[in-house]
Amino acid sequence: MESKPLLKTETSIKTGYPSQEVGTFLPFEIPQGAFICMIGPNGAGKSTLLRSITGVQPLLEGKILLNQAPLHTYTPKKLAQSISMVLTDAVAVGNMKALEVLAMGRYPYTSWWGTLKEKDHQVIDKVVEQLHLSDLIHKPFYALSDGQRQKVMLGRALVQDTPLIILDEPTAHLDMLNRIELVRLLRKVVKEYNKTVLLTTHELELALQSADYLWLVAGGEQNHFGQVEELVGSGLLERYFTSEGVCFDRLNGTFHFVSGAERRKLFFALTEKECTPAVKLKYTWIGRMLSREGFQLVNSAEKAEVQILFNIFGEMEVSTTLLSEGSKRVSSSGELLQLLSTIDKMS
Repeated sequence: MESKPLLKTETSIKTGYPSQEVGTFLPFEIPQGAFICMIGPNGAGKSTLLRSITGVQPLLEGKILLNQAPLHTYTPKKLAQSISMVLTDAVAVGNMKALEVLAMGRYPYTSWWGTLKEKDHQVIDKVVEQLHLSDLIHKPFYALSDGQRQKVMLGRALVQDTPLIILDEPTAHLDMLNRIELVRLLRKVVKEYNKTVLLTTHELELALQSADYLWLVAGGEQNHFGQVEELVGSGLLERYFTSEGVCFDRLNGTFHFVSGAERRKLFFALTEKECTPAVKLKYTWIGRMLSREGFQLVNSAEKAEVQILFNIFGEMEVSTTLLSEGSKRVSSSGELLQLLSTIDKMS
């Protein structure tokens, strides 16, 4: 039996302020147990949409259903038991220890005095164990690194025990290793806790590697929600994330620089499926080098001006009608670039 969506709209919705409409969104359905990355340029309305989803900012038009019930019918306590949010902004917690910050996630379940019961302690202990926070919980929250703070704040969201966790730019101030670690933890949360995680990010390549769904918010009525493979295949990412000097490569899911006008179209292929990891590594990085140098890699030899076949020995057979001999073999990236430069001058 197909599960009901966690969050949905039955009609289009409009977000914004009484004096200014920010965005119009077609009907959407967000499933339970999914990792969703919301992407798009600055000023497109991502944060405004998140505020509407969390009930902080009323919609201008339409309604959002959470577990089949209109969002505006939820009491503050019931809403806090359904949606938790992790912001990038600094949290004013004074001299509180990390454990005290973590325990704040239980406030929707405690009495007016905020007294923790045995069940609350059990939930906190479980999150501390599963996120490996035991070395952090007795330290002052202000003394933690940015990555450690984000980890504690994610733990607080898990302690809050909501089916939907929303994060606004959670990797904004983290280095690469901490970004990857945080995304790994979020994937773990989705799979092991059956939570739905919705986050905004400008880390498009990281989103492509980790998300189940992408939510492209490009401003106005330009909004698209779907599985990663669908949005990449549709060409929407090239449309919204390509500018002068930078192109999105849908084959590899990466960006590459373009020096001036786009250079030749190349068919670059590995001829042998069975080859050593070292050869595959060399093939991958030479492909990235070609993209960086402004060549357009295509998946069809018929569409290419130059064909480069990479063999099991790490050698490259370069073929084009511009070469008098028809083809030439090279073995290094330097030789390849020199040959391609020569071919450029022949045309």
